[in-house]
Amino acid sequence: MALAPLTYCAVHAIQPSVVVTNDWPCGLVAAYARIFYGSTSVAGASFFHIVHNLDDSYEGRIYPQGEDRLAEVHGLPLQLLQDPYWQANILNPSRCVLLATDTWGTVSCTYQQDITHSSALAPLLRRFPQPFSSPNGVLVFEKKMKYAGLATHTHNTAKLFVQEKYFGVENLAIPLLVFVGRITEQKGVHLICEVAEELIVSCNRNIQIIVGGIANDSDPYGRYCMSKMEYLRTYYGDCFWVRAAAGAHH
Repeated sequence: MALAPLTYCAVHAIQPSVVVTNDWPCGLVAAYARIFYGSTSVAGASFFHIVHNLDDSYEGRIYPQGEDRLAEVHGLPLQLLQDPYWQANILNPSRCVLLATDTWGTVSCTYQQDITHSSALAPLLRRFPQPFSSPNGVLVFEKKMKYAGLATHTHNTAKLFVQEKYFGVENLAIPLLVFVGRITEQKGVHLICEVAEELIVSCNRNIQIIVGGIANDSDPYGRYCMSKMEYLRTYYGDCFWVRAAAGAHH
């Protein structure tokens, strides 16, 4: 993934002005460009890395066995991939990109503030004086045009549609809470699991909760959330609906 686009540009004499990389799967691109493609058409490009998720479990960390550094695999100077102060043999592509890119950005101002203070890579993130941050964009006009042709184009009609589909009840007076996303600790899904039953009981079952997403069935956190939500759906099916598909996260 890292070498293919660089080689393509070099072979076809394409001169990109900016190369945009996303998260750890592209973490080696900038380093390869600077070390191995300095005499090609890629040489003048600026590199901009977008961080979507910098949770510890999503840095792309590799844990080689023993003293192996996998140098024959990545071919890069070890200091780009390994922090000498970490007391473990860990290769980290997210570290690599932050040492090789020109700047970085992320998908919200609050997440930028979060990771520059709490991430294990915060010292590297703070090396850049003006990282870019902005919410993911929405084409408002196109969105409104698309919604205008739907029967559920207003908030209330959409809510009634969802209530009927998942609970067989249409009632605007009943609060409807919906979560759609990855079932991971970063998203805090366990908080829903832990308060849902008390919330349902305290509301005399006049509340509706929907959770949809993918849970990593090899992760204890994912298994805990799935088990808890299946319990809630079994005993409070008129108030709690879940579809948490099992699968590995990439």
